[in-house]
Amino acid sequence: MTLVHKILDTYVAGANNNELHGDGNVYTRNVDGTLTFVQNVFDPGFYLKNYRIYQGALQSFESGTWRNVPRAYSDHFAQYAVFADMFPADYSAWWGTNITPASPTNTVALSGGDLQCDSIAAPVGQVYKASIYKKGFLFTEGDKVRIDALLTLTGTGTWGNSGNAVTILDFGSTFYSSTAELRAIIKDGYIGYELEGLNKLAWTQAIAAVPIGSPFYLGIRFVLSSDPTKGRIELWQDKTKILDVTGKTMQYAFTVHNSLEVGVTATTDTSTRQVKIHNLSINGDPSPWIEKTVNNNI
Repeated sequence: MTLVHKILDTYVAGANNNELHGDGNVYTRNVDGTLTFVQNVFDPGFYLKNYRIYQGALQSFESGTWRNVPRAYSDHFAQYAVFADMFPADYSAWWGTNITPASPTNTVALSGGDLQCDSIAAPVGQVYKASIYKKGFLFTEGDKVRIDALLTLTGTGTWGNSGNAVTILDFGSTFYSSTAELRAIIKDGYIGYELEGLNKLAWTQAIAAVPIGSPFYLGIRFVLSSDPTKGRIELWQDKTKILDVTGKTMQYAFTVHNSLEVGVTATTDTSTRQVKIHNLSINGDPSPWIEKTVNNNI
């Protein structure tokens, strides 16, 4: 196969030199210069198919219906009388759960006015999940994003020890068929951040270990950019800035970030993990959180 498309990215997979092309496909570059198809990663027409301006409002096409795109969302889970109220038919709140595997003790539920996500211990080599998600956003190159949450983590031992990890918040993109999300990830007891994709980027810190057993504030600030000189991430843990880096925060300039997933979004930990979410906001009213992020630069 010989194609002429712009090469967007290159990476090594085993013994293969792979290329991501402008048609959204990954190919292996053979020694004779020809290409072998590997997988589709994105649809170049995604934006035009899934977004429109209608009567002056930006809308996204989700689950068979055009819906206005929210630029902000806040939730305090005490407002729901029962768990099912979190998932209204108009998708104005949360959209669904991600629970792997199905188990009576691998659960997502309301508990005392909070969202409680419990993941059982993951066997070696497997990834478990217990989370909720919301889609329909639109954040693109150059946007500033602010995420604030009050959380309590419960579980014995060091979170993300011995090469394992627990992710608790994914700012993702259904634009890609494979993962391409910004993830708050806990390794060796400390929260860091990762940009998933064909070429993964990771930022770690050892300023403050994540609190276990007591509520803490997690503040996340992004400037979204595929330019490593313009992207920015700040992480706050209570009143301490634990991460402040400039770097690539989107895989490509045409990336559409449109989803949010919280809870135990993924774990390889071999111990039971619980994430309790008391309050959560994405680009919502900053006043409840402002004292937590002194000297915020984003």
